[in-house]
Amino acid sequence: MIRIPYGISNYETLVGEGYIYIDRTNYIELIEERYRYIFFMRPRKFGKSLFLSMLDYYYNIKYRAVVWSVLYWAKAYGFKY
Repeated sequence: MIRIPYGISNYETLVGEGYIYIDRTNYIELIEERYRYIFFMRPRKFGKSLFLSMLDYYYNIKYRAVVWSVLYWAKAYGFKY
């Protein structure tokens, strides 16, 4: 059964508990190259907090093991990041 993450804004919870997730890590490179400041202007429930949580897990050194384990298992099972 597909689990829809309504109201979940923690990246580790979302990925670790098997919720459906559209990976947006490919946008990190775009943000780093093109933009100096980012202004998220979206309606409620459009994933702003989740995107910021994903960036926190990506850049924060204390979460490095979580991010690499997720990427490792995704590649092992054939998911593309």
